[in-house]
Amino acid sequence: MASPLPAIRPLEAIPVERDGGVRYLLRDPQRYSDHEAWLTPQALYLAAQLDGRRTAAEVAAALGERFGIAVAEEEVEAAVAQLDAVLFLDSPRFRDHKARLEAAFAAAPVRPAANTAAYEADPERLPAFLDAWFTAEGGPGGPPGPASGPAPAGLVAPHIDLHRGGPAYAHAYRALAEAEPPETFVVLGTAHAGLRHPFACLAKGYDTPLGPVALDRELAAALEAACPWAFEEAAAHRTEHSVELQVVWLRHLFGDRARLLPVLVDGLHDHLASGAPPESDRRREAFLAALGEAVARLGRRVTYVAAVDLSHVGTHFGDPEPLDAARLAAVERVDRELLAALLTGDAAAFFERWRAGGDATRVCGAAPLYCLRRLTAELPGRLLCYRQCHTPEADLMVSCAAALFPRPEGA
Repeated sequence: MASPLPAIRPLEAIPVERDGGVRYLLRDPQRYSDHEAWLTPQALYLAAQLDGRRTAAEVAAALGERFGIAVAEEEVEAAVAQLDAVLFLDSPRFRDHKARLEAAFAAAPVRPAANTAAYEADPERLPAFLDAWFTAEGGPGGPPGPASGPAPAGLVAPHIDLHRGGPAYAHAYRALAEAEPPETFVVLGTAHAGLRHPFACLAKGYDTPLGPVALDRELAAALEAACPWAFEEAAAHRTEHSVELQVVWLRHLFGDRARLLPVLVDGLHDHLASGAPPESDRRREAFLAALGEAVARLGRRVTYVAAVDLSHVGTHFGDPEPLDAARLAAVERVDRELLAALLTGDAAAFFERWRAGGDATRVCGAAPLYCLRRLTAELPGRLLCYRQCHTPEADLMVSCAAALFPRPEGA
């Protein structure tokens, strides 16, 4: 009896007009593989049939039925071998490769910088690169002034690359630098590749070209004791950029004084589909309660940082029509309504605003924003910057924002 073919892994398939037709750029968002592959619609359909149950004969029959062509089993097997060679299949070869990478990551004393293409990798040039955004067009107009007042309860900052989102980062981090620094930054990053659990914590610090930002070991240990499952997917931090891009700024502004608790947050799309409120997830509730209790018990003054982008629109992201001024203005209205719910309402109001829109503009960060709103209680927020990063030649736009949740004096 023929053996089933290995399953395709969770990959990104980006449609692109190429060579007179549509081709699909296939790549690995988890970056266990650094390869990319260009697939025809027929090849993409073949890949989609690889569910770990079908045989080569069954896949060949499905292709024949779908496209009206004769496909030999040997052709399917050759295509599968090519996909396996670039580590796109959940095969023994891939699992061995993944185990080696994760073992090396677990053994590292800090999480190495992994996304330096998103900023300036050279430690000699990085400080000037970051500082330039304070005076760049769209930035806050100048560098941070003297620090005064208590550390903010919360901060919203982008996670898009700094080459596009730099001015919005500058608004966020100037406001942070103009307050007294907290003892610990709890960074709530977007988990782009998805998680099995609602959260994935890492019990080590993050390295940057300017040096590491150390872990708050006491806070991490207290949280791990209460929610050990939240540390089971530590490897999700290996290449995820959302936390890393915040840590670069924290190291630049606060140096060795900065302490970190890095947390990746899974999406809320299960709740979007079911309509059930996020607080119906017992694991999410247990984690947020345990984090708040640990912070209070240890007497930590923390700032929660939500590393998020907002809308992702354009044909690059699957929209049927190219972007124009009217579409960009409509997206801005949607974004600002969501931000208003975040800044002036509670977590439930924010979730309902996002759910009501059906996430039609693909907000990349609803879950960290929801958690930020839970952790900052009823404190009102202040919008510092809204920015649309529009790339016309690729027909895509990613929006982002900077916002601050000030802590009252004496709180």
